[in-house]
Amino acid sequence: MCLFFNSLKTKDVQTHYERLWKGADLPGFPKKAYRNYDNFRVSPYNVLKKDSCNCTMHVHCGKWYLHFNAYYDRKKKETHFTVWFMNLTIANRQLEDAIKQTYPEFSISFMPSAVIVSSKKNYVAKKMEDIDKAFNTFFGEWKRTQIYEFMTGNFKTNEELKAEGKIK
Repeated sequence: MCLFFNSLKTKDVQTHYERLWKGADLPGFPKKAYRNYDNFRVSPYNVLKKDSCNCTMHVHCGKWYLHFNAYYDRKKKETHFTVWFMNLTIANRQLEDAIKQTYPEFSISFMPSAVIVSSKKNYVAKKMEDIDKAFNTFFGEWKRTQIYEFMTGNFKTNEELKAEGKIK
């Protein structure tokens, strides 16, 4: 039997990620009864190629604009995840280092207008079961560490800071 025919197809993986996102109940997602196109939708900019794909959910939950991303590389047979806090700026080096030390489970990047929480490693994804396991592992850590609750309780959005006159 040829292993080539058993490999995952990027289209199937992308469709599977859409189903996972839509069915998930994660911190940072609106409750299922309150989900609509304005606060919970699949990104129109998702990329599907023969050897890679990404699937992003655009989420507006509470005060945050979040992008939940799943990436799959067919050649490497790997997947990884990121969550972007799109309207959050943290520009204090000591605070950045403290957050990274508090959440060693994740790789955290700080950009001028976003904070990115990523999987620390790429997960093996040879079968659809591996995709499910990787998803559950990353978002199990997301729930367990309560990083979403930490960001919500300790930081203001860029819009809130502009209204207070603290940033331009």
